[in-house]
Amino acid sequence: MVECSTRPNVPIQLIDFDNDPYVNTNYALPANEAFILPLTDALKSCEVNRAANQSQQCGLYGNTKYQVSFDILVDDKNLESKSFTFTTGKVNY
Repeated sequence: MVECSTRPNVPIQLIDFDNDPYVNTNYALPANEAFILPLTDALKSCEVNRAANQSQQCGLYGNTKYQVSFDILVDDKNLESKSFTFTTGKVNY
């Protein structure tokens, strides 16, 4: 995952059937689904000063375009590369 204008990598965690924290519950992921979760703790994305008793972790930057690229193995034989972009909205905190 990269931020499109300046190209820094955003670290991610892949959550899938093998490491699902909700295994054996109603929320468990099927074997053919996964989440790509951006890890934003290190980003300095807060756009306003926050009080000491507030979280200093603000997630992805607002009004910013990101690209996510990944490979998937289809039917255990065909490796396919996929990519999509998205833009975050206005920060409202």
